[in-house]
Amino acid sequence: PMKQKVGALCLAAALLVLSGCGGSSLSIESRQWELSAVLDGETGAVVACGPSWQEAYPDAAVVSLNCQAQGGHLTLQGQKQTYTGTYQQAERSQKDTVYQVTVEGSAGQAVCSTTDHRTGEQAPTLVLSLPEAYTLYFTGE
Repeated sequence: PMKQKVGALCLAAALLVLSGCGGSSLSIESRQWELSAVLDGETGAVVACGPSWQEAYPDAAVVSLNCQAQGGHLTLQGQKQTYTGTYQQAERSQKDTVYQVTVEGSAGQAVCSTTDHRTGEQAPTLVLSLPEAYTLYFTGE
């Protein structure tokens, strides 16, 4: 449990260092998004992660989940289940784009931006937050 909390904090810190590059923010439609991690909405613990994050979160369930967005419709495609929802742009700045989202009846927010890693590498990131449920972190392909 303590290891999971530390992992969750590290992931949150790494993924929440969001900043833009070149002055143009990403849009949710611009990429195919692949799941990095799922954090419990109450505890912040990493409860699931994408296959490429398994080593970082050995106690988390491994889940393959992709997110695609087009024309106001959101699709989260897993191995066995598909979740659908809607999105609408709420704000746009040079660093990020914020959307109001609803997935399977749960309302929340999504933020699309760029994460700066310590290595200097920049990665397109989508953070989908459904309060009282989960926060999902996706990396853009």
